[in-house]
Amino acid sequence: DLECVKAQTDDDSIGFYRKCGFSEEKIVIEYPDGPAVRYNCVLHKQTTSDLTRWIVNNKEIVKYFYEDVVSENLIDEAAHFLSAEDVEEMCQHLIAVRNTYPDYTMSITRQFEDGEYVVSEFVMRGTHSGEFLGITPTNKTIEIKGVNIDKIVDGKITEHSGAANTFEAFWENGLIKSV
Repeated sequence: DLECVKAQTDDDSIGFYRKCGFSEEKIVIEYPDGPAVRYNCVLHKQTTSDLTRWIVNNKEIVKYFYEDVVSENLIDEAAHFLSAEDVEEMCQHLIAVRNTYPDYTMSITRQFEDGEYVVSEFVMRGTHSGEFLGITPTNKTIEIKGVNIDKIVDGKITEHSGAANTFEAFWENGLIKSV
């Protein structure tokens, strides 16, 4: 029987644990390159229903994955949100996008849920400072709108597909021209 769940996290992810009802203890760890703030988090048995209630909300799982894990480049956290067979492929994709738009963030603007499927409209914003499909970096902030469809099983994304309107964003920013 599970008595409690323990985790350690940092400033980037503490919001997730607070939402789930974890208690927290702030600690400072000394490293050779300087101190780091960490949080020891504990969710006791009497509050595990708070975690379950939050985790079974598929739209929140998807929203948190894109707005926090992806936007904050928390690649090491991706495995907590993706099925085992999808982790490597999704992480490679996220790294490739991050190489093109190092500061990109994703915002979910609207979501719909149908059973195990969550459809999310999103806006991705980032500075185009890496080559993409042979397009030379422009250092312009690019905004790309799109739709993701994710299947959630047992609290993890098990299928992903999506479409991003790169044509409109590239056209508006002069990255592509008519022939």
